[in-house]
Amino acid sequence: MPREVPPGVQRMIDRMSDTPLAVFTASWDIVQSNPLWGELFGSPVEADARSNNLIWGHFATPPAPGASRIERGAAHADAFERMMVSDLRRAADRYPDDRAVTELINGLRETNPRFADLWTRYETLPLERSHKTVVHPELGEIVLDCDIMTIERADLHIVLNWAAPDTGAAEKLALLRERAATPAS
Repeated sequence: MPREVPPGVQRMIDRMSDTPLAVFTASWDIVQSNPLWGELFGSPVEADARSNNLIWGHFATPPAPGASRIERGAAHADAFERMMVSDLRRAADRYPDDRAVTELINGLRETNPRFADLWTRYETLPLERSHKTVVHPELGEIVLDCDIMTIERADLHIVLNWAAPDTGAAEKLALLRERAATPAS
């Protein structure tokens, strides 16, 4: 499964430093994230591949103590879960010999009954905008919209999070942006 970000896409990503952004494989393993994403959600863990998978994180791993967590209303959660399982199914179809994808799916089916149920539905839903509340350990609730760009030739997803202008969420993202821009001492 491709994990390499093409140079032109990397240049585009580098210019989007003012929004929390991460790049994922077709099976939703994180490839890279910008500093603002790290301030909002935490940085990927080097040694733990499963915890760096967005779908595994949603269905099988509770947030670490002191980490941000994501809240969605029931309708948004249902739509998000159905969309993600559907997209993982497309990845499994494109990469039938990828052992990591097969192990991810089997692990999720064994671990989470909701995932197992959705997997048996064989739905094919498009990736769409979603809405969520990130509960940051220091700043509290940050209401965001989320868009997913798919880079077809590289088979990657770019996830972008946006706050509506002139809102408390925008102010909180501005604080995180300042923190991300300040070098660690």
